[in-house]
Amino acid sequence: MRPIFAVIIGVVLGGFFIALGEMILKYMIPTLNAPSNLDSSNMQVFVDQIPLIAKIGIVINWGVAGFVGATVTTFIQGRTHYKPMLVTIGILQLLTYMNMMILWGHPLWMWGAATFIYIIVGFISYFLIRKKSV
Repeated sequence: MRPIFAVIIGVVLGGFFIALGEMILKYMIPTLNAPSNLDSSNMQVFVDQIPLIAKIGIVINWGVAGFVGATVTTFIQGRTHYKPMLVTIGILQLLTYMNMMILWGHPLWMWGAATFIYIIVGFISYFLIRKKSV
């Protein structure tokens, strides 16, 4: 039961950090705020107008959120195995893909970054706080 609880808490906190990071980015970079009349016909135009630094900030935000989710999951689980961490980052990665499909038009490099960033930061987090065998 503990690994399931750890995954749930890790996903919730990871999702919270994604939302918090995007709110901060929208405050710092106003061009991230979608206009109220945005529809599917001009979605690509909107995404193309977003500066590169904002897109890089979004990817960094995904990394921070994945790190937080993986760290919390590994810590609650007992720091003995990496499988709950993989489930947590897998769910966060799936939610990121769903978000990119709903708000389509993301460049291909963002899809690639979303594919690798969660796995990389998840394992970094796990190896930093796992219990070392003696």
